[in-house]
Amino acid sequence: LNTTGIALAVFSVFGVLGMQLLSGKMRRCTDPSVHHRRDCLGFDSEGEPREWVNADNNFDNMYRAVMSIFILATQDDWPIHMWAGVDATGKLTGPIENHNLPMMIFYVVSIVLASYLVVNIFVGVFVDCYTLASGEMMAERM
Repeated sequence: LNTTGIALAVFSVFGVLGMQLLSGKMRRCTDPSVHHRRDCLGFDSEGEPREWVNADNNFDNMYRAVMSIFILATQDDWPIHMWAGVDATGKLTGPIENHNLPMMIFYVVSIVLASYLVVNIFVGVFVDCYTLASGEMMAERM
């Protein structure tokens, strides 16, 4: 339980930082030719309705931010999420490729610190539990 609390605290810190940097900025139109929200109306060239949608992993609220950091810490498709953050522009505009390259620093630091810290904490707990169980088994045999 303590381990989960520490992991949640680390994820929350990076989540709040991500909310400050990217809250509301990871939206886009389903029609890639449209860049501004006001133009994301009607139908695209294939007859599909245009919609202003959010990225799968975003930092719009605390829950989504912590989940996004958890995904980064597990390193599950992290480059896709990092490039979505790098391409983010504003609340009313869609992504522009490589718009904010310094955002990569946030993602890399989040991945390195969150995954390193959480993995080490969980490994430490498993080793501690194993040592404790081994000691109890040795005591029972004697």
